[in-house]
Amino acid sequence: MQSLSVFAEPVALEPLVIYGDRILEDDLILTPGSDTIISLEDLQNAPVGSIADLLESRAGLPMASFYGDPGLGSPVIRGFGENASSRTLILLDGIPISSPDLSASPWFQFPVSGLSQISLLRGSRTVRYGSGALGGVISLETRTTKRGFSGSLETLLGSFNAETYRGQLSLPLGQWSLGLHLDRNLSEGYRENSGFDSAAWSAVLQSPQNDHFEGRWFLSGNALTFENPGSLNRSQFSDNPRQSINERFNLGDQFINQSESLRAAQNLIWNLNNDHQFTLNTSWQRRARESNFGAGSHSDRDLDTWFLEAVLTDQIDSLSWEVGLRGQFDSLRNTRFAEQARATTVGLADLDRTSIGAFALTRYELNDQLALTGGLGWDHWALRARTQDFLFQNDSALNFSRRRTGQGLSAELSLSYEIDQDWRAWLRYDRVYRFPVADEIAAYQGFVLAEPFNADLAPERGHALELGWDYEQGPWSYEGAVFSQWLEGEIAYDFRENLNVNFANTHRIGLENRLAWERDDWSFFLNHSLTFARYRSGDFRGRDVPLVPRDIFSARLNWQATETLSLGIEALRVGSSPEGNDFSNNRAELPGRWLFNGEASWNFREGLQLQLRVENIFDESYATLKYQSQWYPGNGCRFTVGLKLNF
Repeated sequence: MQSLSVFAEPVALEPLVIYGDRILEDDLILTPGSDTIISLEDLQNAPVGSIADLLESRAGLPMASFYGDPGLGSPVIRGFGENASSRTLILLDGIPISSPDLSASPWFQFPVSGLSQISLLRGSRTVRYGSGALGGVISLETRTTKRGFSGSLETLLGSFNAETYRGQLSLPLGQWSLGLHLDRNLSEGYRENSGFDSAAWSAVLQSPQNDHFEGRWFLSGNALTFENPGSLNRSQFSDNPRQSINERFNLGDQFINQSESLRAAQNLIWNLNNDHQFTLNTSWQRRARESNFGAGSHSDRDLDTWFLEAVLTDQIDSLSWEVGLRGQFDSLRNTRFAEQARATTVGLADLDRTSIGAFALTRYELNDQLALTGGLGWDHWALRARTQDFLFQNDSALNFSRRRTGQGLSAELSLSYEIDQDWRAWLRYDRVYRFPVADEIAAYQGFVLAEPFNADLAPERGHALELGWDYEQGPWSYEGAVFSQWLEGEIAYDFRENLNVNFANTHRIGLENRLAWERDDWSFFLNHSLTFARYRSGDFRGRDVPLVPRDIFSARLNWQATETLSLGIEALRVGSSPEGNDFSNNRAELPGRWLFNGEASWNFREGLQLQLRVENIFDESYATLKYQSQWYPGNGCRFTVGLKLNF
């Protein structure tokens, strides 16, 4: 990490994509793969509402959202579209924070001012991180500093009455340091009844770093309220994509959601001797959510999560190894009500989900050019669900107490080859799995499935291969990867059976490319991925998996016009895909889209920066999701202007 002067001139740096021997900074074992890093400089200089905007524009990771804004969306990654949130693991300082059910994690809960880096790992990391890392890992690193007293204040104003306020403060406490971060985001939204209001904060205490011990303690929280504009049919979408049918029928106040979270965590590192290192990560998080999806559909969800991980590492000459144990316990209570005022309780559900796992990774450098990496992982999980319905107490579909357990074994093996000083290549194999999440098995939210507790739902299991390469010479760099993944019994909701089932075996194959160039005051990069996801068994053998774009393209051109003025333009293309639930691929597809953004940053006085960003410059009407001919529109053209003070 580069150290920056408090009053440094703005520097426009492009996201760094590393193919080859690199994953997360906290891991000793260097596993080949693709790692896109959004740096501190990008986080500081981009006038965006949430990190989802950065993942789209900088990393080429599109978001699919029922609510319109990317900050309330789920990523589309490595051929996973629908329910990708349950196949993409989100880490905060190395600790998982993904939900144990199908709920996506709102990106607004992470204050942009409190992050120092975002890392995107494409492809499975099941050995190291367990079941949820089937499609990839998004790792967020909290910002800390030891450079003395410093801070920043930022205000952004934009279209749709959007307001963003950010502040961060670094305080020296002797040899210790304390970081405080606060983000506030609110907007009326592009569509009717699509507003949101979010406040997120974090505090980080860091111990002095010495030869024997280093510790970081975290406390963070978030409060979020957001509205649900609902879907539109084709005619409504074409006529006015900003409208909301919920609002038109005066039901807008029946479609609003509120959530609060509080989290405490710690990272502790002991250097036992010159070779061994012991790391202990622990966390507790409380998440409370009030959901309203129309008259008679109101629920409160309270979720407590405890996590513990212990890792021992060692490195001796050309051999390094890492072993670890992890455990997580989720306690979820869901209460359903007859009305929005929550006067009459109609149902209760209690779910406990426990997972324990172990992993071992090793890397051996055969010579200066060749390195061999391998690992094994094992996880055991158990789900216990109890539900009560006070209106239909004798209905076994609504009143049950059941338990389900399972286990999974993962493995990886890779070979890295540094051909010469310009070229590198690697070949990687993964044995993968994913356990069903809570509401894929248990019907506890009032939506009655054909089987209230599907004890026959099996984990997804499969294999993955990846061949990658990396070339760099002078101002040019080029990276690429070919990947293929085979899954047995991929889980999906089958509307014909009204049940989440092991729908079919699937095959994903794709090609990823990145070209970058940088010279003097100019820089440029483009990313392109081509992905085919198809069923290879069942009634829809040979058909495309719904909601998986065939191609994704992103590019950015940046010009440092003067020492204080930076200009940039971005492009994002998301290709077409079969709409949700269209397993036979017979209905009209979700169309692809081209979006263009512009950005400017001017440091007009020492410590003061003026920012401008325009998204969807040509105001294209598009949808990020489409189910059974119902469209979920994305944002139109929006302007953001901001002022930032560094001190």
